[in-house]
Amino acid sequence: MLASVIAAYVESLGERELDVPFRALLRAEGFFDIAFVHGVSEFGRDFIAKRLDNDEVVRQYHFQNKAGNINQATFREVRAQLEDIRTVPLRHPLADSGLENVIVLVTTGSLRGDAREAADGYRQTLPSRWNFNVWAGEKLIEMFTTHLHAALSERARGPLLTLLGSIDQGVIDQQEVERHSRRWIPDTQAAVSSADVMEAAFIANRLRSADRLDLACYCALGVLRAQLAASSEEEPLSEASIAEIRAAGEFFVYYGEALWARCDEALRYPAPMVNVHREFGFWATYPVRCMRTAELIALLALWRRRRQEEVQALEDWVGEFLRLQPGSAHPISDRYAVSLLAPAILLAGQPEILTRWLREVVRWTADRYEGESLGIAGVDATPEQEVEYLLGDLEHVELPERHESLVAGAVLDLASLLELAEIYDDARHEFYAVALVPDLRHPPEGRDAWLRDGDGTRQQLNAPFSDRFSETPGWHTAPHHGEAPPDWPMTTGLQWETLAVWTLLRDRWSAPLLRELVSPIVRT
Repeated sequence: MLASVIAAYVESLGERELDVPFRALLRAEGFFDIAFVHGVSEFGRDFIAKRLDNDEVVRQYHFQNKAGNINQATFREVRAQLEDIRTVPLRHPLADSGLENVIVLVTTGSLRGDAREAADGYRQTLPSRWNFNVWAGEKLIEMFTTHLHAALSERARGPLLTLLGSIDQGVIDQQEVERHSRRWIPDTQAAVSSADVMEAAFIANRLRSADRLDLACYCALGVLRAQLAASSEEEPLSEASIAEIRAAGEFFVYYGEALWARCDEALRYPAPMVNVHREFGFWATYPVRCMRTAELIALLALWRRRRQEEVQALEDWVGEFLRLQPGSAHPISDRYAVSLLAPAILLAGQPEILTRWLREVVRWTADRYEGESLGIAGVDATPEQEVEYLLGDLEHVELPERHESLVAGAVLDLASLLELAEIYDDARHEFYAVALVPDLRHPPEGRDAWLRDGDGTRQQLNAPFSDRFSETPGWHTAPHHGEAPPDWPMTTGLQWETLAVWTLLRDRWSAPLLRELVSPIVRT
């Protein structure tokens, strides 16, 4: 049964969706010096890698990856790329032109019709020191089965089977995905397992098929978290670790781009969004959809911005989304405090949009704590508890009244570091008027920074925020604003990765690091 599941998985993979599990597959097959080189200067290659074959000869491999079946007409197009591999040298530090070379055409489908003969004919034209192989879907299935079967078989009766069952039944949630992804974090001073990366790709693909692209994004962030935890003790960070971290970021981007492709007019305007998502309890699921969509698209835009790619379309879309979708300002629990971070950073240069949006967040949050209201659920609440707090004081449910609020802490931090003085003053007044206590969770350094249940996360209840923004030196409205940002992300250039993992963890952030991300925009 498991073999057929793996076969269906391989056959369903898109070309770019194949990248992350393929990289892990190469490592499991004994390849080293693996590099993803797809892009403007690839000259036909998607990956390069080396392997010691037959315990005798190290060969340089060049992989061109395709999705689906290849007929004769398609092979003619592919052959031009294969010739680029052979005739155009690749300038990459891991490429060695002095080795014997092997070109591998990889496809999740098969060679159809005369494509097989065309491939054989191409093989015969190659000069010495060049070889050509085809890894078709059948071989990929065999290889994935070999390396994934043992890992999945061990887990099939436990957490993995439970997770897959939740996906198939449509009851999966972000908390379950995050908890499962903790299994991929390796022991101290160990690398992330190739089997764990393959499992993550398997789960993300299943989530995509179940129309849960949002959760596929969080699943990808689970791999990023695992890679950061595995590398957190390295001094300095090795090129190999950086490559694995960047690959995990690309894993998120694949599903982020798929989500962005679906963010058309139907998601921008309230009426169509209501019509599309007419499920029971829409009044609770609607704000969750809004806040998740905004944060994930903002994360994608920030990724593009760091790579100096075109980001204006995404930035404009997020701004319009926050303006037109009231649910984007209605966090139903403290789990959605971190949902405010990425959109606020992305739109740091648009204070009018941020002011309007954050003012609605303040109004909504203060109303939940006013009078005899119980507040909103905490960051560790279940979906059922989130709904119970939203419904209020029910006779059959005993809920403790909450005064602390991670959402309030996020709003005051963001208003400070974005230098939105009016929002800061209004938020502080509204929150304290309803006896709301801002809650903050400061991340630790080292490996524990990436662990949801790790040691060292410092909780600060009722941080002493200044009465008014004008009374502060610069943007420092509270003592923790004067602290240095976490050292490791700053020295390694992994600020985006850190923000992305906070999105997965849901319970922490560093205002000084967020300030570093937005300071060039705020200062202009």
